Parts: sequence; C-alpha cells; structure tokens
Amino acid sequence: MSELNTEEQISEERQRKYWELSSFYHHVMHITNHHPDTCPSDIINKFIDNQEFEAKAWQQMADYGQEMWQHNQRLLQAIKKVKGKTFYKYLVQIIKDSDRVTEKMEIVKEPCGTWQDEPFGRTIKGYWVEQWSVGTEGDSFEGFVCVQIKENKYLKFRYSM
Repeated sequence: MSELNTEEQISEERQRKYWELSSFYHHVMHITNHHPDTCPSDIINKFIDNQEFEAKAWQQMADYGQEMWQHNQRLLQAIKKVKGKTFYKYLVQIIKDSDRVTEKMEIVKEPCGTWQDEPFGRTIKGYWVEQWSVGTEGDSFEGFVCVQIKENKYLKFRYSM
C-alpha cells in the first residue's frame, strides 16, 4: 500500500513539474512570437540568472537572521547574568509583546521615544517606545523599544508588528 502512495506522489510531482515547464515553454514562445529578435536561450538564461540571484538573496537573509539571533541571544544572556532571572523574565516578556525584533539589539547611553509607565513586576518600572505607522492600512507599526539596564545603559531594539 505504501508503494502506491509513493508512486502517486512521484506521479503528482512529475505532473507538477510538467505543468511548470509547459507554462514556461509557452511563456518563452509568446515572447519570441511577439519579439522575433529575441532568442529563446536569452530568455532561459535570464530566468536561470534570476533564480540564482533569488536563491542567493534568500540565503543572505537567512544568514543575517541567524547572525542577528546569535548576537541577540549573547546580549540577553549577558543581561541575565548582570540583572538576574526575574529581570530577564520580564525583559523577555517585553520583547515578546513587541512581536518581532527586526535588527540586532544594542546597548545605548540614552533611551529614545516616549516613556511608557507600564511596570513589569518590581524590576522594570516601564520602558521607552518610539513608534510609527507603516503600510497602507494603518494597523501595522514598527519602531524602537528601550529598557533601562543600569544608569546610562539601555537595551534598544527595533520591532515590527
């Protein structure tokens, strides 16, 4: 029975590839019919170049995401050592509430934004937020959050929600 499923999956994959190639072939033929001076191999080479460029761009995004994650984890672990588990727990809650960190976190000397009097336990009395609207719907935001770690030391991170 499992062999049938495997054969069906191969057949479905083959059919999908056939339709993709068939669609691409018709696209190439359409272009060459309307632009007789265009060589099909030029179109195919451009398509391959675009796929390679796209794959490279996605890989670079993934690499930066990994680098950012490692950087932020090291910084948060250092803060945890200095401030303790309770402070760390509330700091992580603020980060989670901010939805998505989009850049490497950093330690700055001065906070940016407006003070938000929103205590987290007894360890964090509030934090600073600089926020702006993005997109066309008005319900998406991004900005910076700053949380005081020590006197003249603030964790600053950019978020998007």
